[in-house]
Amino acid sequence: MSSTQPPPPPDDQPPPYGSTPPPPPGGGTDRPPPPPAQGDPYSPPPSQGDPYPPPPSQGDPYPPPPAAPGGGYAGAGSVPPGGAYPPPGGGYPAPGGYQQPFSVGEAFGYGWRKFQANLGPILLAMLAYLAIIALLQLVSYFLVGGATEAGDRGTLLSLLMSAISTFIYVVASAVMQAGIARGVLGITHGRRLDVGTMFTFDNIVSVIVAGLIVGVATAIGVLLCVLPGLIVAFYSQFYVWFIVDKQMGAVDAIKASFGLIHRNLGTMVLFFLATVLAYLVGALLCGIGLLVAIPVVYLAQGYTYRRLQGEQVAP
Repeated sequence: MSSTQPPPPPDDQPPPYGSTPPPPPGGGTDRPPPPPAQGDPYSPPPSQGDPYPPPPSQGDPYPPPPAAPGGGYAGAGSVPPGGAYPPPGGGYPAPGGYQQPFSVGEAFGYGWRKFQANLGPILLAMLAYLAIIALLQLVSYFLVGGATEAGDRGTLLSLLMSAISTFIYVVASAVMQAGIARGVLGITHGRRLDVGTMFTFDNIVSVIVAGLIVGVATAIGVLLCVLPGLIVAFYSQFYVWFIVDKQMGAVDAIKASFGLIHRNLGTMVLFFLATVLAYLVGALLCGIGLLVAIPVVYLAQGYTYRRLQGEQVAP
């Protein structure tokens, strides 16, 4: 009995499900080729170059000096062999001059040294000022004494003459202090004292106005239990120096003196006590010692004035 097989499917019919289609002629494949590669969708874009390239080199902005014949650098005579430079911090003084801290003893030592170095001009100036003071006292005596002898009407006249003599004395004292300050400042700058310098008066209006302000304020302070007057005199002791040295006006000079004293209050209290001691010792030596004590104190005051402001003082 013969077996019957199903007829093969026609060529235009798809193969049954699950069967593997025969390969096409030529050994190829009928699968479509893969799409072209698109790359990593998260990959960085191709380099476009640095959007901020560094500027082109302009060369060394601080080139070394040109070489001198024989080696080394031109103009570098202070450079030791081997190209080593001296260590920093040497050769030049720091701004402000002196580096040691200020001391009252050094101030009076400076005053004594400069007194000895300028003894002749200082004594001549002192004698001239003493003569002026004696003349002012003589004028005051005749003004007040003559008004007192005028009887009952002389009471008011005496007060008026006293006010006038006090005004003259205050003005003359301020002018003389300005002359002394000018001479002392010249010494602190390294110049020898010239007597004519101490009688050269510039900015005289500011000196007189400031002297009157300080004089009136001191007098009012003395009337208020004395102590306020001493405080005014203590804080205003540098006003003449600021007028002569810095060319300040009257009010600005008084303010500057108050500020300088306030910033160095402890030091200035010690300086004031040393000044009182120097005057006391000079007075005890029959008054002749004041011819030494007064110029030494003024020289020490000039030294103190400049050092407390950080300024250099000529040795």
